[in-house]
Amino acid sequence: MQRSIQSAILIVTIAIISITLQQTAQSMNNIGSGSHHSDNGVTDILNCYLEIKDALASDDAGQASEQGKKLQGVLDNTSVENNDVGEHFQSLKRYTDRIAGSSNLNMQRIALKGLTEAIIAVLNSTDTNEISLYVQYCPMALQDGAQWLSASEDIVNPYYGSAMLTCGENVRTVQ
Repeated sequence: MQRSIQSAILIVTIAIISITLQQTAQSMNNIGSGSHHSDNGVTDILNCYLEIKDALASDDAGQASEQGKKLQGVLDNTSVENNDVGEHFQSLKRYTDRIAGSSNLNMQRIALKGLTEAIIAVLNSTDTNEISLYVQYCPMALQDGAQWLSASEDIVNPYYGSAMLTCGENVRTVQ
């Protein structure tokens, strides 16, 4: 009796895992197609971006690199159907590769500037109804100023980290 209960639990667990994997794969398809499903792919990309940004704000090049590798995986498994998004997708990959492949905070921070610009361009090209982010800007970052995205209006500067963590301002909201 106990073995049949254990077998039933195992079957249910496998079924749940299978359904979850199918839903995850479906949610990562159709990025930028203009449909509601595009929000999921963009959300996955944004979540990885925010992790990279937070790692750089914490002066943690290793964590930024790991999150960059995670973003590489998301980008590799995301199909692009919207031509406007496709134009920026290669930039996303290029800057993500630079972050993932480096252990140098300065190099990662330079790549973050390009990655941020590419992500903002993607957000402007897609229908992301439920995504709202703050565009923040530091006029001293990278000599001529740089912006980044944040889920919070609190300033946590990824370009200076602990040296000038709260330097910057909110300039607008992206939705």
